[in-house]
Amino acid sequence: RTADGRVQQQIARGPPHRHAHRWSPATRHMRPPLLVALLASARALAPAALAREALVAYRASEENVAADKVLARALRGESSFTDAQRRVAADVFLGTATRLRRYEWICAQRGLCGAASDATAVAAALLRARDEDDGAYTWPADADERLSATSGAPLWLCARWRRDLGEAVAAAVADQSTRRGPVTLRVRDDVSIGAVEEALAAAGVVTERPPAGVGAPRA
Repeated sequence: RTADGRVQQQIARGPPHRHAHRWSPATRHMRPPLLVALLASARALAPAALAREALVAYRASEENVAADKVLARALRGESSFTDAQRRVAADVFLGTATRLRRYEWICAQRGLCGAASDATAVAAALLRARDEDDGAYTWPADADERLSATSGAPLWLCARWRRDLGEAVAAAVADQSTRRGPVTLRVRDDVSIGAVEEALAAAGVVTERPPAGVGAPRA
């Protein structure tokens, strides 16, 4: 009590909250910079996490399920992804799955997987091998195994290509078989090819017409 008998308001209200943070009306709707940074980081990590889990599922199926089907199934479970996030996840996963044998060899060479038996840890190591791939490795001595490891194509197929096509052609075919191919568009007969090219160019898409005589002729 005070000298005149009044109860102190401080005691009635309780001790002050020293660490309470007050937002002004002008900044109440704004997020703290650290929270914004964390949210941006989480959004950036989300596609990589999905790619990692898709790679776990792909390896668990022993590659009996096509990579694009594994990816489609994984993306169906992430309806909140933006188109940009879906593209990143697809690029990371398919870029690793199509050359899986190459990245498995790199993991073994660099000891990235170590003694890890956890499927998620192995998948993360394979994605890391893809990111750090500089080509400076000691490849297998056997010609078929070397072609399979460098290109990522199956061993049995590399052996057949070498047998049927010869060394140089087999190497070129194996390398291209695991790289992303071009997207082919067929323009309807009632639409101008030039107009389609202009529209795609405006969207930042580079197009190239096939050589003369290649592809379906226009009616």
